[in-house]
Amino acid sequence: MTASPVLAIGSGLVMAVSLILRRAAKKDNFANRILGKIKGPRAVRLVIGVLFGSTLWMRHTNPLFAQFFQVAEDFFTTTFPDAGDVVPLVFGVIRALFLLYIAVSLVRVIQAARNDDDWQQLARAPMIIVMAVVIGDVLATLVVGA
Repeated sequence: MTASPVLAIGSGLVMAVSLILRRAAKKDNFANRILGKIKGPRAVRLVIGVLFGSTLWMRHTNPLFAQFFQVAEDFFTTTFPDAGDVVPLVFGVIRALFLLYIAVSLVRVIQAARNDDDWQQLARAPMIIVMAVVIGDVLATLVVGA
């Protein structure tokens, strides 16, 4: 059994974020508050647990389902073989638009949290969209019958 790179990448990411927060805490009060909350053995145990759990989860997932609506795309590709590259193009555009929406929403939520605005209201709509996409993917898998 080989070691998963998720644990190494995750621990490196945690160390990089910690270094960035420590440097930013010298200049920014917001970063100083965040750094104060994640100090201590409880936070370290939580990070180690999340990294270990994600390592186990990644080792037992099927890479085919890494993209949402993959089953629906396969169904349309086999149902309409004369469509050519149109079906992968349409699903690629849908995936790209979804990821761009989530990225822009995440930036808006982080900016609202930094400005002490009501970030929870801004986070509600993207979470509803993510849940709708996940439920749509599950329903498409059930209807198509993977």
